[in-house]
Amino acid sequence: MKPVTKNLMRGLLTNYFYSINGSLLFFFGFCLIIGILSLITESFLLFWAFAAFSIGGPSVIMITKIESTSNWARFQVSAPVKRKNLVDASYLSAILAMLPGLPLVGAVAGMHFIIYGGIPNSILNLWLLMLAYTAGSVFMLAALIYPFAKTGIGQNNEQALISICVFIGPGIMGGIALWATRFNIPPNTAALLMIAVSVPAFAVSYAVSRKLYVKIDF
Repeated sequence: MKPVTKNLMRGLLTNYFYSINGSLLFFFGFCLIIGILSLITESFLLFWAFAAFSIGGPSVIMITKIESTSNWARFQVSAPVKRKNLVDASYLSAILAMLPGLPLVGAVAGMHFIIYGGIPNSILNLWLLMLAYTAGSVFMLAALIYPFAKTGIGQNNEQALISICVFIGPGIMGGIALWATRFNIPPNTAALLMIAVSVPAFAVSYAVSRKLYVKIDF
């Protein structure tokens, strides 16, 4: 990546994260409370919720808050930035937003291990499934929302459209989890299937958004 393009991308990503900074501080505080409760009650279910919120929550906030801003796609076009770089930054930010929660989740998971003397393999498998569900939901949400946001399609009903996508994305991953439960599919196999479905959808959405956003006339 050329130095100018690299600096440009860093600036775009910084702008994305800065725009949700206030929301993230409050959100991680809420997640930390759930994590502490999971330690106090020795509840792996609470830890599951804590990890899913901590890892996937920032990306969901990033995708829905920024793209629901009135005329955001049109406003971006006026900036002295190539349109393809704007699309790149949007999709990349959805991935990077999952990273800040990982150290927090790792710390609480380590405390679970230390305090309670280990974690059963069955629980570890469920955690793997949870991570795949969370990442898959983020990928699907971005795959569904960004093509509409980048082309201005449905901008008159953007809140309703975003709400529908928020339901459909995790719903698809949940459907895979239910299917795996119904037919006794191992959690690690179900996790791989979630990634196998969501990552290609994310890639196709990225290609479509990049192509349409470059050509569309606002």
